[in-house]
Amino acid sequence: MAIAASFILGGMVGLIPLLLGVMLKQAQLGVVAFLFCTFLGFLTGLIGPVVAAAGFVVGIIASWHRGKSASDTQRS
Repeated sequence: MAIAASFILGGMVGLIPLLLGVMLKQAQLGVVAFLFCTFLGFLTGLIGPVVAAAGFVVGIIASWHRGKSASDTQRS
């Protein structure tokens, strides 16, 4: 029961970077974050996926911002 709960909690936390990645057109990174958070939930409980999700959110936003600014400079 505890193993299933850890997978579910890791998956729920992993939904945050997954949905953000889909919204910002960084779906591949979002899927990797979801799988990583689910796996970390199994290994470490709740603290690991929360830390990983925060790092992935920062990475997704940075990647989106870098791609956005690069396309803005190409237009001008």
